[in-house]
Amino acid sequence: MVTDHFSYALRWAVEAGADEAEVRAAWASGRAVDVPIGHLWDVLRVTTTVGVDVIRALDADGVTLGPILEVPPRVTIEFLVPRGHCSQWKRQPSVLLVDSGHIRWPAPDVTLPRDRRAVCGRSWIVPPWAGRPEHTPIGHLFTAVQNSIGGHNAAAEHERRAVKIAAAEARGRVPTLR
Repeated sequence: MVTDHFSYALRWAVEAGADEAEVRAAWASGRAVDVPIGHLWDVLRVTTTVGVDVIRALDADGVTLGPILEVPPRVTIEFLVPRGHCSQWKRQPSVLLVDSGHIRWPAPDVTLPRDRRAVCGRSWIVPPWAGRPEHTPIGHLFTAVQNSIGGHNAAAEHERRAVKIAAAEARGRVPTLR
């Protein structure tokens, strides 16, 4: 079924450099299609754990989200970001900035809320629908990613210290043989 959302996503994929016939054929058969990265947008790929934190934080702050993909085979979430912004982020664990290559796009109605997935396993968390922004606001996205990573790093450090203390206490309780 062709809808305004389908037409919008199709037009946007073609403007990014995808072949219209390939897009239509892939979507009609339940497959995702390769859409070039770096022409209209870049991609911010984060671990699913960080991505879920980011989506929750942005939603709680009332930020209107741009297109977001869940990618189970990679255990990641991908955000479309304005072209050229990837070069402004420093490299860090849990984050991959992609400014070239291809992103696999399922049809816009292949969404998590509908419990649908493309053959490759991908599903839109926030699909590229008409009336939605083309990107999640980069400043909000950057802050939410940094907060998530900082929170996970702090939790890991706390756990590391707790294990170290427990190990030291266990060594102190072990009876010695004389």
